Amino acid sequence: MNFTNLWHPWAGAYFGRKFEVETDGPYSYFYGGLATDYRRALSATMSLHQYDTYNYRGGYFGHYRKGYLEVELKQSTNIRIGGNLESTAEYEDDWTLDQWSWTSSQRVKVSITRDLHIRLYALQNTYTKRYTGNGLIEWEFVPGSRAYFAFTEVRDNTDGDMMLQDRIALLKISYLLSL
Repeated sequence: MNFTNLWHPWAGAYFGRKFEVETDGPYSYFYGGLATDYRRALSATMSLHQYDTYNYRGGYFGHYRKGYLEVELKQSTNIRIGGNLESTAEYEDDWTLDQWSWTSSQRVKVSITRDLHIRLYALQNTYTKRYTGNGLIEWEFVPGSRAYFAFTEVRDNTDGDMMLQDRIALLKISYLLSL
C-alpha cells in the first residue's frame, strides 16, 4: 500500500512446518513495517519481524524477534549520511532468551565534484564481535573512465583487544577505448 505522501506500510505472515535435522517443527513468520518518502531530506524505514524456525547454532526449534531501523539524511545534493540498526533476540521453544545481538552500520557519501566521490562505511556486529571499516574514492578522470581506490579493515573484539584480522587496499583503473 502507498499513501499519497509516498509513505508505505507493509505486513504479512507465513505458516507451515519446517523439517530439519531429522525432526520437524512449526514455522511461522509475521512481519510489518513502514517506510517514509525516500525523496525527502530525511527518510527512514522501520520493520519488526517475529518468526519461529530451526536454530542451527542451538540445535532446536525456537523463536526469533528482529527490529530494524534505517535512516538517511541528504544534507545537500552532494552529501548523504545514513545508518541502520538491527536487533535480534533468539529464544528457545519455551521463550527463554538464548541470545540477543545487534548489528549497526553507518555510511557517508560525499561528492566533492561531479567526477570525484568519497564513500565511508562502518559495520559493528555484537554476535561475531567484528568491526569493519571501508573506504572508497572514485574519480572519473575522463568520461567513461574511472579510477577507484578502496580500503577495508576488519577487527575482532572477541578478547576485548580489537585485534586486526584483515586489511586490504586496492587500486583499480578502467579506461574506455574508442574503437
